[in-house]
Amino acid sequence: MNAQEFFDMLNEDTKYTTINGQYPHKHKYNIDEKGDGQTTKVIGDGPEHFHKIESWDVKPAGDDKHIHSIRQQMNPE
Repeated sequence: MNAQEFFDMLNEDTKYTTINGQYPHKHKYNIDEKGDGQTTKVIGDGPEHFHKIESWDVKPAGDDKHIHSIRQQMNPE
């Protein structure tokens, strides 16, 4: 983990997915007010990949087609 990733982890405004997949990892993500967007870089182990997010639902990706969840407090429903 580099200094920026450590700082981001301390920043409560930084949004992360849950840890999941064949290789333990998580993602930062960007979504709009409708819950649509995409994950960003992999934080942890494993190959680089991205997940599409539609209506607060993280779509499968990676060689193992794994999914993640985003924190419930981010979803207004």
